[in-house]
Amino acid sequence: MRMIPNGDQSYAALLRKLQDYEWLDRCSEPLTSATDLVEMMSHIRDGMMERFDFDRFGILVATVNDHYCVIHEIVTRQDMQPIPAGSLMIVKGTGVERVYYTHAIHYNPDIIQHPEFIEDPEFIRMGLRSIVRVPLVSAGQVLGVMTVKTVHPHHYTPEDLLLMERVAGKLSSGVRSLKLIYALREASFKDSLTGVMNRRFLSEVAEQPDCGLLEEVTGLSSPQDTTLTVVFVDINNFKQLNDQSGHSVGDQRLQDVAQLLLRVSHGKGFVVRYGGDEFLVVLPTPQPGLGEHVYHQILDGVARMNQALAYTIPVHLSLGLAQGEWSNLDALIHQADMAMYAQKKDQIQPTLDSDATVVNLASGVAQETSFGPPGQRR
Repeated sequence: MRMIPNGDQSYAALLRKLQDYEWLDRCSEPLTSATDLVEMMSHIRDGMMERFDFDRFGILVATVNDHYCVIHEIVTRQDMQPIPAGSLMIVKGTGVERVYYTHAIHYNPDIIQHPEFIEDPEFIRMGLRSIVRVPLVSAGQVLGVMTVKTVHPHHYTPEDLLLMERVAGKLSSGVRSLKLIYALREASFKDSLTGVMNRRFLSEVAEQPDCGLLEEVTGLSSPQDTTLTVVFVDINNFKQLNDQSGHSVGDQRLQDVAQLLLRVSHGKGFVVRYGGDEFLVVLPTPQPGLGEHVYHQILDGVARMNQALAYTIPVHLSLGLAQGEWSNLDALIHQADMAMYAQKKDQIQPTLDSDATVVNLASGVAQETSFGPPGQRR
């Protein structure tokens, strides 16, 4: 029986569909075993390169405040530089924002003829012509966007777009599962009352400072140096506050102090609730004078906080500071603790003109060092 040409075309189309289904299964199968988003993106990237011709391929996972976090991007042309993994980009007025709010795929077959968004001129400068943006939707929520770009205009067919949507569907379920795992993992490292890190997180990071946990949970880069600074913070007369005003007021003071420490340490380190009314500010960035700078910011901040919130019982803090190596973290904490107690014992209230005892781990001895604010140091 001789097949008519139309039959040949139908057979070829059916074969192509079967091949696409096989490819989709093969491409999505490793997603179930991926342990993090970067590994998942790598699997999708490898599969996409088998099936599609593209010059840039990216996965952008939604974060907050009109930002997306660029988790992974592959560039196939040597003259195109990839966006670093983990970079943040503003999405206001972009094609990514459109896809996020419409929950629908967007394809511009030629951005030179039809530029639509604020990022298009940059893509044109790079030589790109066709752009596909596919939402990653799970349970009615857009978790992110998959983007495929090429230097060729009118490059992708309706069948290609349909297949990309199917890939995005497979990817969405995996991203959602990992995001839930990340959320649970992050919650296990946080103090439920204050929202700062707990001692378990400190122990995990201390064992392997460069394991990636620091960056995953806090956003800080893994330390390139083994030096860090620890500021030990204690709320004075906290038991008296609880006894006189009640535990709900005490809880609020803990939260207020935690927020102050988070603001002061933002981008420089992380905060740990070490005990009931004790906190650590851990600064893994070895900048000269950073510990002293943060120390004074805490003192200045608590003074401003007392004035702004007009507490019946003002908050007073005792502080101790130490610097040394990650491998000596326990000793650092102990010495910063002793420096804090020396301040408390001497009844030095931590106001804007107070002094403090600072332990210098490098010399191994406690030194009396004046830490008044700029212009007032004694």
